[in-house]
Amino acid sequence: MLPSSSEGLAAFDQVLLDACALVRPPEHLTVAEWADKYGMLSAEGSAEPGKFYVSTAEYQRTPLDSLTPGNGIQTSVLMWGSQIGKTQIALFFTAFHVHHDPAPILFVEPTEDLAKVIVNDRIKPMIRDTPQLRELFASRAKGKTDTFHMPFPGGQISMGWANSPSQLASRPIRALITDEEGRYGQNIEGDPVDQARKRLATFKTARKHLRVSSPALRRTCRITKAFEQSDQRRYYVPCPQCGHFQTLRFSQLRGTAEDCYYVCEAAGCCLTEDDKHGMIRAGEWRAENPGGGDGKTAGYQLSALYSTIGYTWAEILADYRKCEGIPDKLQVFTNTVLAEPWDEEAEGADLNAVQKHAEEYVAQAPSWAIIFTIGADVQKDRIEATKWGFGLNEQSGVIEHRVFHGDPVKQPEVWDEFTAWRRQQVWHESGLVLPIACTFIDSGDGNRTEAVYSYTKKHERERVYACKGSSLKGAPLVNQGKRVGRRKTIVVSVGSSTAKDILYSRLQIEDRTRPGYIHFPAHAHAGCDADYFAQLTSEKLVTRQTKGGETSKWEKQQRRNEALDCAVYALAAKEFTRAPLRELARKLELKAAQLPPEDRPGGERWKMARLAVQLVDVLKPSASSDSSLASASPASRPQTMSKKRKKRRVRPGFSWIHGN
Repeated sequence: MLPSSSEGLAAFDQVLLDACALVRPPEHLTVAEWADKYGMLSAEGSAEPGKFYVSTAEYQRTPLDSLTPGNGIQTSVLMWGSQIGKTQIALFFTAFHVHHDPAPILFVEPTEDLAKVIVNDRIKPMIRDTPQLRELFASRAKGKTDTFHMPFPGGQISMGWANSPSQLASRPIRALITDEEGRYGQNIEGDPVDQARKRLATFKTARKHLRVSSPALRRTCRITKAFEQSDQRRYYVPCPQCGHFQTLRFSQLRGTAEDCYYVCEAAGCCLTEDDKHGMIRAGEWRAENPGGGDGKTAGYQLSALYSTIGYTWAEILADYRKCEGIPDKLQVFTNTVLAEPWDEEAEGADLNAVQKHAEEYVAQAPSWAIIFTIGADVQKDRIEATKWGFGLNEQSGVIEHRVFHGDPVKQPEVWDEFTAWRRQQVWHESGLVLPIACTFIDSGDGNRTEAVYSYTKKHERERVYACKGSSLKGAPLVNQGKRVGRRKTIVVSVGSSTAKDILYSRLQIEDRTRPGYIHFPAHAHAGCDADYFAQLTSEKLVTRQTKGGETSKWEKQQRRNEALDCAVYALAAKEFTRAPLRELARKLELKAAQLPPEDRPGGERWKMARLAVQLVDVLKPSASSDSSLASASPASRPQTMSKKRKKRRVRPGFSWIHGN
């Protein structure tokens, strides 16, 4: 029986409308149209938060639409540079399958830590700021939530990481995102991308796989190989003056960082940053390998030259100037800015060539050195440690290598001897006496881990930290450190493979005037003898065929490699300080100018300090060498520790700026 009152009829009409809404088919939208209609940018991931419009970066439209169900494309490969929105495409692809076409989704990152970052800094803010998504997750927000498993009506977002096979197995999925593939390593079951793709098998026609990454080394780069097996699309833009369509290439940039312009490849037209936005809005994707691969894979290559969201041509040119001539820095620029694979590998270093780097230092530390760190490797019968110096233009070099004999677990005196040496300040060529900014001690050997933790915890205020190497390819050189164990000791993860890539590429530089050159002292007491150089060059990059494809790994070619390990930890310690070297260099120059004449280069005390260094070479090197030097050289005076100050934390590497 129908209601008779007007209120009852209105309520009945609303019930009918609600019922119709439940059975009404969803509006037909492509992923790009969904992003234009509902997409929001969050403050955590965008300099301009608020409503998203595809037209602000028109090159995103076609890759977004290729992810729409039913268009025949099953895999989309984005080999893109930085600052052009590749992660945003992955987020809108995820949002589309939450709100418009519900499906089980797997989002894979290289590591668990990066998976947490994506969830907390990108996915959750997107849900918070997008009303259509927020209401789908609102009913579950009150209960306990799993960071890596977020269910919604009709599906769920599951997070996985490449180095954990268990996170890539179990339930079937229809939408897969493998983010930053260039940083994936092999896990114990083989290739993580292949493992994740197996979960798409249930959805033979409706499945979608988005592969996103900047490229890496050409020989082993997954995203490069995936792009080569696609239709290889590149974005062509018209010259606003002559109309010629072309891809943007770094070789066409001209001028300086202050006055930068682009030269059209056809007519030589000079184009400015203001022209770029119009060119991109009128651009189009063109397949250079039509029908290539399996016919179901669309590949998109895009460099940061197309960026419309804050990364200008002038900034790109300035970044290139900073890394020009430094192989490891140039590789990062090529991979992340130009979106091109790197064709050269540092497969190792030639022992004889590296030994020729040895030179006579005028002082204990040459003029180029600005900051000093120590890397230490703990063995069952000794501690080996190296003091390194670092300067501008990526220059670096050894100050001294020492071996302290004794069992670090049973003989505490070996730690006392190491401490005395570690606290010795470095006599700089300017006449200044400078402290060690940071010390990393390897804790990776489980037999001596507790001894290392005990020591570093005790000396934490002196910026002495335990570290643990990670051989994961593409791992960051250093992280922020975590407190572990009952002592809450700070332990820093070091990307050993990344550090070796850097060191071995720089050891191949033979011109001392080039950025990145590595110096070694020739005087005997510095410890850089034939055995030291043999250890430093003891590893080679070996590429092997595995069940997951080709993989490269640094492998020892001889039994001992402690000198190399110490170099890795010293380099990581320098990175950990985050010290502004140009500011430090300026401060050093000012402080040196304030020295009395006798302490400056050529002064009487300066000459005595230099003579003390030379005398050590005349004497037979022994454990007492340091005490001989201490009596004559200001460099060996124990580092004076700053007084404890409440509520003040001094970043490593800054102590001598503040007069500590």
